[in-house]
Amino acid sequence: HTPLQGSTVNEVVERALPLLTVPGSRARSAPAAVPAPVVVPATMSAAPTSAASVAPAAPRVKAPKAARTPHQQHSRRFNLAVGAMLLLTAFATGTVVRTLFHEDTSSAAPAPATVAPSSTAPVVTVAPSTTVASTTGQKIANIAPPKVSFMPVCPTPGAGWSMVPVWPGNRKHLVRYQVEQLGADGQWTAATSFTTADKVAAAALAGLPPNTTITVRIAALLANGSRSPATATPIITPATSC
Repeated sequence: HTPLQGSTVNEVVERALPLLTVPGSRARSAPAAVPAPVVVPATMSAAPTSAASVAPAAPRVKAPKAARTPHQQHSRRFNLAVGAMLLLTAFATGTVVRTLFHEDTSSAAPAPATVAPSSTAPVVTVAPSTTVASTTGQKIANIAPPKVSFMPVCPTPGAGWSMVPVWPGNRKHLVRYQVEQLGADGQWTAATSFTTADKVAAAALAGLPPNTTITVRIAALLANGSRSPATATPIITPATSC
């Protein structure tokens, strides 16, 4: 039931033929015929009949089966030899076919496993660099970036949440703190700014819906035209409505 090529069939035959060689056997001589026993019938006694003088009946002897003739024995041995040869042929052919089929399949290189992507794998968003790109034309000062922290405020019910920045602290030569927001296009834009601690409320990011995440950073702009490094930080509005 296994489709094989012509070259494979020839190889099967070459391997199977040596396995089908049955060594010659010499026919045994037929055993001598056993003579049938002679059954002697019981004779009638001439004496007067009486209970004591009646002879017991001879036991009944069954005639044995006739012995097979040499021709019948030869035919029986021939049939057994043919059956054994057929069994050997089937076994040898199946063994060779399985061997060749295993060699053909094992020689092929296994196909590379394909791993399907997991539908539950979390989506990881890589935060942009904490250092402003040189295209801004501003020098990066060798100072620590300001701490980014916002406080949610609901100025008017239904107006949305306002995220008010927390004062990052005083710095020498500070001109202002600038709040920058990451847009959907991956670009940073200046959103608001504040100069003193009492003006942070005016720099709030207003009108945000509940349970909303935005990514912001705060940079300190200095008097010499440079700016501090800035750390990209995601902030989340409260889950309830304002």
